[in-house]
Amino acid sequence: MQPSTRSSVVVDRDCAPPQIPSTALQVPLAGAIVGFVADSAHACAIPGAVVDLHFDSTADVRSSGIRAVADSGGGFKFTGVIPGKYGMIVRLFGFRRQLRSLEVSGGKVDTVIFRLSEASFHHGGRVITPGSSKP
Repeated sequence: MQPSTRSSVVVDRDCAPPQIPSTALQVPLAGAIVGFVADSAHACAIPGAVVDLHFDSTADVRSSGIRAVADSGGGFKFTGVIPGKYGMIVRLFGFRRQLRSLEVSGGKVDTVIFRLSEASFHHGGRVITPGSSKP
């Protein structure tokens, strides 16, 4: 048999409470971004548009970030956003993607409206616009 090892912890009941450094209390207050995605021609909502938010306004489409998808009314939101500079990219097949930079401040809600224009594609010498019935 092996001898049992017991450890005892001695607590000084007359000690002062732990001190938290003041720098630990300087956490930035989060902000939020709410927005709307519409088509540029008619200002109609574009549900399903993908909205990517990247920390660093110079971020490109390949960098990681957080994502929202526009709801049936074209609306989207990001909550709990740490203050700083951000880049936003909005895209949906059939529309030209749109990029925008913004700076989020703590405790504030920023509103962003995107108006996407239809994209045209060239195929076999023809210009094709999604949603168009013309060949």
